[in-house]
Amino acid sequence: MYAVILAGGKIGSENQLWIESNGLPKSMISVGGKPMIQWVLDAANHAKSVQQIIIVGPDDISSLKSVKPLAHIPDQGGIFENLAAAADLILKEVPGTEYFLSISADIPLITGDIIETLIAENRESGFDVFYNVVEQNVMETAFPGVKRTYMKFSDGRFCGADMHVMSTKAIGKLAALGFVQHRKNPFKLIAMAGIGTILRMVFYPLSLKNAEKIVEERFGIHGKPVINLNAEIAMDIDTLQHLEIVRETLVERNMHG
Repeated sequence: MYAVILAGGKIGSENQLWIESNGLPKSMISVGGKPMIQWVLDAANHAKSVQQIIIVGPDDISSLKSVKPLAHIPDQGGIFENLAAAADLILKEVPGTEYFLSISADIPLITGDIIETLIAENRESGFDVFYNVVEQNVMETAFPGVKRTYMKFSDGRFCGADMHVMSTKAIGKLAALGFVQHRKNPFKLIAMAGIGTILRMVFYPLSLKNAEKIVEERFGIHGKPVINLNAEIAMDIDTLQHLEIVRETLVERNMHG
């Protein structure tokens, strides 16, 4: 499977991570002695199911190291555009490829084993996207005090992850839905289904399965929510608090071997 590491976009001076970036892209912020994207790249290299890797942005990846074949696509200006460019490259190199793995460059705590587990749980055919979520209790047990946005379902409270399996042929439909743009805000995903859905969410919370049905009926997107037990896939670095938590976690990992 191809792994597409999304590292496009730059942070401005108004972003609290600006002080850590030294003018470099967010993905190049140093975490545990190396750029956060290198941790993600290392994890992809250690995942047996990943054969090839594509990095979309930043402009210069010459300092990054990979044992597996590594391709580079310049930032296309948006998340959807970046995914579409990656899907096009994959289909050109290996026509007929059905799925690829999308990974955000700002989740440096993932490992090869975590990637393998996710791929194994996202193996059914016929879906446009496998949308991974992590339950609030799992997140807060792994990272006490972490601040995240959660959406309430009858199954529990979940936040969106930053690693998903996507169909190479479904990017156009996902763009029309706005799935990619709102992947971190489950409430907006449901809101797009209409006010009736919102009222049901407020008074009678939907199950993840029912939410899946609404998206398919209204937008024609055959997606499957997957509850993942690895909090690391949702521990993206968006704030200084997140950055500090990740750095502390890496220190603890090194201490315990």
